[in-house]
Amino acid sequence: MEAMVFFSMSRAEWVLILFAILWLALATSQRPTPPPVSSLAETSQIPASEKENTPKPTVLPRMPESPPHYVFIILIEGLRPDALQEAQTPVIRSLWQNGTYTWTAQTTPLSLTLPAVTSLLTGLTVEHHGVDWNTWDPDRGLVRARTLFDLVHAAGLSTALFVGKKELAHLNKPTGVDYFEVAGDEDHQIMQKAIAYLELHKPQLVFIHLPSVDEVGHATHWMSKQQLQAVEKADAEIGHFLEFLDQAGIKDQSLILLTSDHGGHGKLHGSADPRDRTIPWILWGVGVQKNHEITASVYIWDSAPTILHALGLTNAISTMDGKPVREAFVSSP
Repeated sequence: MEAMVFFSMSRAEWVLILFAILWLALATSQRPTPPPVSSLAETSQIPASEKENTPKPTVLPRMPESPPHYVFIILIEGLRPDALQEAQTPVIRSLWQNGTYTWTAQTTPLSLTLPAVTSLLTGLTVEHHGVDWNTWDPDRGLVRARTLFDLVHAAGLSTALFVGKKELAHLNKPTGVDYFEVAGDEDHQIMQKAIAYLELHKPQLVFIHLPSVDEVGHATHWMSKQQLQAVEKADAEIGHFLEFLDQAGIKDQSLILLTSDHGGHGKLHGSADPRDRTIPWILWGVGVQKNHEITASVYIWDSAPTILHALGLTNAISTMDGKPVREAFVSSP
């Protein structure tokens, strides 16, 4: 009798045990499978020397969301920032009020046209690009340093330069320049020829040099009534240029840098005098902040890196003395 009770109790226990096993199996099958930990274990076993040599991801600066299709550099030779305050310049005023600007940018200590423009277009100081003369001297050859035009031309962009002084022909390098012209010695002549060429060919990087403000400064003196009138005439020429961009349907695809190569005092320039070195620097167009006064220091050799930054062509910037003025752009960090 006791054996039968023992047997029946054992059978009941086995039924309960079997039920418990089936329940646990069902519950386990419904749980999510945990991720494998083998990769973590393998990482912990990497020697320290190999960890140090593992490449780290590079954090790149943010580019303007829509790079400009056209870039125009307009240089008014001999333009001091205070001349823009005293002269009637509604067109240039509209550029800085709808763009970004500084009135305290600095040109090269050797405040002469050819050295300064070379710094503008190479991103280098005079000490590094080596152009310390200011006349046309064919024996010296072309600028040796890579220019902004070389870099964008290599990226497939078409280029053109329109200038008013022959010494700037030192920048006419076949590696970067599709078209170069000493287009006259007055602003309106140069702008007319530039517009006529642009209408036919639409180059994507263009440099336009307007020399009349400088010429009048040497003839009278800086900030004279006559020079301020020359500034106003330059303003009108830039107005014609903007009208052309609008009519050609490319204004909203454009970036414009308006600046100068030097200022002046008395009838001269070429020294480190602040009146000679201080220049306006105005950026307007695609991706640029509106009505923003730049707080950072800006130098003329920052111009080429800034344009390369806007175009997304950043590989060569690290070789330059200048730095992109990232503050100018809406999408800058």
